[in-house]
Amino acid sequence: MGHLKIVVRNLHWIITAALLLGLVPAFHYAGLPLNFNWPRMLTVFWVSLFFRSVFVAVFLCILGFPLKETLLPLWERYRKDRGRLVLGVLFVAFMLWQFGLSIGVMLVVDSLALFEILERASPWKLRSKAADILAPAAYFFVGLLLVFFYNDVIASVQPVDTYTTTYNYFDSILLGGYTVPQIAHALMGRVPLSAYTFLEMVYFGMFGVLGATLLMTAFADGRRRAVALIGTFLMAYYVAMFAFFLWPSMDPYALCAEHATKFPQFLNLYEVQKATIEKPQMLFAHAPGIVIDTDYFIAFPCMHIALPVIAMWYLRRWQRMAQLIAAYNVVLFASILLLEQHFFVDIIGGVLTAIIAIVVVGDPPDKPAESPQFKEETELALTHV
Repeated sequence: MGHLKIVVRNLHWIITAALLLGLVPAFHYAGLPLNFNWPRMLTVFWVSLFFRSVFVAVFLCILGFPLKETLLPLWERYRKDRGRLVLGVLFVAFMLWQFGLSIGVMLVVDSLALFEILERASPWKLRSKAADILAPAAYFFVGLLLVFFYNDVIASVQPVDTYTTTYNYFDSILLGGYTVPQIAHALMGRVPLSAYTFLEMVYFGMFGVLGATLLMTAFADGRRRAVALIGTFLMAYYVAMFAFFLWPSMDPYALCAEHATKFPQFLNLYEVQKATIEKPQMLFAHAPGIVIDTDYFIAFPCMHIALPVIAMWYLRRWQRMAQLIAAYNVVLFASILLLEQHFFVDIIGGVLTAIIAIVVVGDPPDKPAESPQFKEETELALTHV
């Protein structure tokens, strides 16, 4: 029984290895070219996701820990050193002027956080923590690539909209006769356009939450628990990929002929949704010039809900952080439906997928995550590096 438990907990490693070994044969069977958009894949994960993750991690730490351990030491250091304060003000002004408000603020916060870590930590400690972060991050990168690759393989061998109307029918039962497209379109004329910019920000903000959870878990708990976190993320993805293979479906917007004319065209999601409809058709038709990119067609289950639920589980010992992510999940739920990114039944499937992944992988048995000693040690690790 003990050996079986070990196998189950390490199932994500076994699946990852099997998917790696079967990748070239799967591409050959599907008739797909080994033509990958490596610059985009590397940039999105190692650059864009890194900066977003640091920003969200800083935000969670400021809200989750006492100010005397986070912001006040930083302020005191700059207040006592006028030269540093002047350079800091000039740096903030330059970043805002060069990159604009949203990106500029993110880069300023990230830079100050990294400088603060360098100020507080010894070089040896930094090298150790960097290794604790990079190893699980590399595993996450490989696993995500496999999901993207096999996502295209599945789309090339069968239509991805086979069960779309089925899920829409289930929604009409669960929502009292209404469907997600009906609800979303009924609100489109009543919700200000600025609200859709906020909803899109919330939707894409999920990736920063995942990265922040990895950073804080690696810093506080070390590499073993960080790898377990990534293993849980990937286990959820593999469950979703298996469900997609069995019951492929598209998102609600694919059902509505008027969606393209009603949906706010200034949103980044407008082009994403358009491509998500066109790319599977190209893959299934084996159109020439196919490039494997960060395409993702899996509608059921909703990973935009599954992954933040897993993140909340791994951060549960910090109650304020967990509560904040729980509140974020509520807003995310609304944004998913109003942007027509998933059916309601997809979201239920996402929660179930998160539970399955958590149960399968579990926490490393070093220390119970709920113990007072563990909570105190992890808080010290995060705030004092």
